[in-house]
Amino acid sequence: MFTKAVKIKSMCQTGANMLHRYVNLRQISYSRSVDIMAAKVETRISARVPKHVYETLTRAAELRGATINQFLVQSALDRARAVIEEENLIRLDAEAAKRFFDEVENPPAPNEKLLAAFRAHKERL
Repeated sequence: MFTKAVKIKSMCQTGANMLHRYVNLRQISYSRSVDIMAAKVETRISARVPKHVYETLTRAAELRGATINQFLVQSALDRARAVIEEENLIRLDAEAAKRFFDEVENPPAPNEKLLAAFRAHKERL
């Protein structure tokens, strides 16, 4: 067994940005035919920042013992996850939560519009 990394670079220009893709192919086994078992695709992200921003980011990365790339990726990923989690949460104060659970536990009787929808659905089946 041996491992070989193959770098395939494809560029796509949108405006002033260049997109570089690197594909690392891990060769798991070697026999008469080569079996490629796993491919890892990575995409490059670049950003232009003012010098003072770059210096601040570099200093923060040094304090964490990371490269600037590692620091940026981890910081951005942490923030992205936080944003996604915030958007998936429903926040209710105590009164709204009480009303919500009361409605779930004791739903109102179906009105005529809902009963008509039930009948229409039943007829379609």
